Amino acid sequence: MNRWEKIELAVLCMLRCDGKILLQQRVKNDEWSGFITLPGGHVEKDESVVDAVIREVKEECGLTVINPQLR
Repeated sequence: MNRWEKIELAVLCMLRCDGKILLQQRVKNDEWSGFITLPGGHVEKDESVVDAVIREVKEECGLTVINPQLR
């Protein structure tokens, strides 16, 4: 029996402004293509969840998140 399991950690970020929430339509050609989602993605090895949120929002939306709140 293999005692090791591969764990993939991902983050989503809900960006709210004036009662609105930012959503995006996925265009990457994968199993999520075409879906409407919150910005997010995988946490890289040795990366914190906070750093992953900041990086993913920057990569996907071109926005800079400062001091995200984890909930």
